Amino acid sequence: MFNKNIQTSFATLISISVLALFSKIAFAIPSHQPDLFEPNNLWKMEIYIDQQPTHLVIPAEVNICFSQPITNGTHQQYAWVSPNAGGNGYASQEGDQVFMHGSLYRLDFGAEWEITSLDEGGGHLRIWVPEKYYPYWHLNITLTRMKEKCKTPESPKPSP
Repeated sequence: MFNKNIQTSFATLISISVLALFSKIAFAIPSHQPDLFEPNNLWKMEIYIDQQPTHLVIPAEVNICFSQPITNGTHQQYAWVSPNAGGNGYASQEGDQVFMHGSLYRLDFGAEWEITSLDEGGGHLRIWVPEKYYPYWHLNITLTRMKEKCKTPESPKPSP
């Protein structure tokens, strides 16, 4: 009886070891999580003046709707639209780093931000404005995933 229990325990241990050996975790395959599309693709961006010690919020509501991502090597690539800021562009995600470019309120911009949790992120935004203003602004941003989905833009074509 004692011998049979040892055999059963040993067989169970071998089975668990084999499962662990061939699992995704054992091979450390990145899962591209969190992504910008699931569970919800609507993100709210808040913009802060970077040069101010108090980081004053700019009162501009910016919602970003991300497309279903495509995988290109180690990157997730997205198209995005901003229905309330009249903008659109593309984004690329590698791990928790997100790089965006496009236009908001008819101004060209680039952003680099980091996903800090499933539903939050933060980083920097650079805006190029017409000559009569400052040539560019450096701003801080925070992004928060909203509880709802929005109309999905068409996914981007793979870049080379």
